[in-house]
Amino acid sequence: AAVGLGEVSPLTGLHPESLEDAEKQLNYMKDQLDKLNVIPKFDATALLEMDGALADYMESLMDALGLNDLVLSVRSGLEMALISLAAQVVRMPLLQAITDDCEPALPTKNTMLPVNGLITRGRANGSAKLHPISYPSLKVKVGHQSAKEDALVIASVFDQMQSDENLSGVRADANRAWDFDDTEMFVDALDSLSVSAKLEFIEEPLKKVKSSDTEIWSFARQVEELEQWHTRTGIKYALDETIADLAEKHWYDFDSMEEEIRSAFSCEDSTIRGCAAFVLKPALLGIETSMRLARMARKEFSIGAVFSSSFDSGVGLAYTAFLAAASDMSRDASKENSFPHGVGTFSMLGGDTLSPAFASYVNDQGMLKVASLSRALYGLNLDELRDSLAANVLKDDGKIPEVTTAKQAEGAEYQSSAATSSSGREISVLV
Repeated sequence: AAVGLGEVSPLTGLHPESLEDAEKQLNYMKDQLDKLNVIPKFDATALLEMDGALADYMESLMDALGLNDLVLSVRSGLEMALISLAAQVVRMPLLQAITDDCEPALPTKNTMLPVNGLITRGRANGSAKLHPISYPSLKVKVGHQSAKEDALVIASVFDQMQSDENLSGVRADANRAWDFDDTEMFVDALDSLSVSAKLEFIEEPLKKVKSSDTEIWSFARQVEELEQWHTRTGIKYALDETIADLAEKHWYDFDSMEEEIRSAFSCEDSTIRGCAAFVLKPALLGIETSMRLARMARKEFSIGAVFSSSFDSGVGLAYTAFLAAASDMSRDASKENSFPHGVGTFSMLGGDTLSPAFASYVNDQGMLKVASLSRALYGLNLDELRDSLAANVLKDDGKIPEVTTAKQAEGAEYQSSAATSSSGREISVLV
């Protein structure tokens, strides 16, 4: 029998639910499935198109299970499992199954995905080589120290480009740390170092904007402020938390999100010129919603789509990579709206649920052998994952290594591990 494979790994500080919440819901779903005589059928081809059929099937399945809603990590993991099953129904590795209509850019055995490396807070010192892998792009976390110090870190990475021929792009991630004055100090510092014009973009440079009258957040207002910032600085921006806030506002309903995005980005009296990319986290937004947002960004606005992990294990990273590769091979992708993707967090994991590990598919040029990875996951079963988990993560006594949370790890390197529950029914990653 075919087994659908997915990962449920809620991350503190990103997902509203806890690991215990997710496990409780998974156990409830398992118990309800055991009681069902008939599980709703799905159209495998329609599910793999990821254009609404997956959401419709999820609703029918939830109705059958007596669930009103799913926590975000469980929804994402279930979507992974369903498209995994669908790919086996059509007898194709998942990457091939979701890019079947991407002619002439169909995946081949040599299909590669560019990965961006990550320089976390407190790790860059401007002197030593920052990564053992020569990534095509590096993302630097900023906004946690003075503008001058942040600019010096960016400049040190650009200095590295002089000796690293493969490194061709640098981006920054401010996580909404700045107001206009902060950003001007940062940009002035970059200008003094002659590096501001070289940035790919800055993710979320401005703090969350609320109406002064109503204190209500507006997607259109946030984009308007970012456009003003782009006009003043000349630097492109990318939307990450803004997309997540929009999804939360609309209860992750794509049709409602689409309407508000289209309204903000299609104003007759203005043109959106500064947005370089949507940064999409499938573990938070969901598999299908992430893919539909990427399709919309590229087709309607010629905006890039950067897929990003949430400190998942190799399973979650693989699905993020498959979506990224499929998006990059779409008819609406171009050199101007394509960037390396954020699946480089594998380097921060102490173990992996996959064997060979996800890291083994990334070459020394920061390119992921995504087609090979897709073939490796085709038909992978839970016993193989458990064997890998036992070999790579668990201590000799079978216990999970001590971990820290994302908040505790601020300013330090992340520690992480993977684990199954006592029932062995799901895979979780604690970061």
